[in-house]
Amino acid sequence: MSRNSHSLVTKSPAALPDGFKIFPEFLSLTEQRTLLSTALSKLDSSETRQARRRRRDFLANHPQEIHGIEDVFLPDEYYNFEEVAHHISHPAEPGDS
Repeated sequence: MSRNSHSLVTKSPAALPDGFKIFPEFLSLTEQRTLLSTALSKLDSSETRQARRRRRDFLANHPQEIHGIEDVFLPDEYYNFEEVAHHISHPAEPGDS
């Protein structure tokens, strides 16, 4: 989900799947920023020392003004995006060999 899709989802609830409800005002903006910042910090801690240093240097040289939730993110090049394949194993059915 891209950073801009949050506004798209909240503006067009008709596009949501059946049974899916969104509560855009459930957390205050301050709470959303705190939750997102904490989650990103946790993810950053699992990154390489070099990647963490790059982000830290960027923040030191580019102070951020955070107005909206999308302002918590750094530019995409400061994140290491990886695609992870999930393999789900199903228990064997009785009689399977």
